[in-house]
Amino acid sequence: MRRYQALSAGGARRYGRPVPTRKRVEENEQLYRDVNDRIREISESFFDRWELVDFACECGHHCREQVRLTLEEYGEIRSDPVAFAVAPGHELPQFEEIVRRH
Repeated sequence: MRRYQALSAGGARRYGRPVPTRKRVEENEQLYRDVNDRIREISESFFDRWELVDFACECGHHCREQVRLTLEEYGEIRSDPVAFAVAPGHELPQFEEIVRRH
């Protein structure tokens, strides 16, 4: 999986929990991706495509962190089915690589 890191709205946190399995990581990423698709859909009615919007971190952890992206940036990430927006420090190097930082 490829990852994009975005600015964190609440500051990055490290997790002291055991690393989840690949299946669990993929399930969590899909859950947050679905949430962000809804955020994007609603935000398109209220924000200009260049305004910052708070999206859910799409990391593999159970996380409440938000990432700030423009609708344009999120659309760019979303156009790649294996790219996810994650808060700094939330990447899981055994499963993915960072390909771009905002």
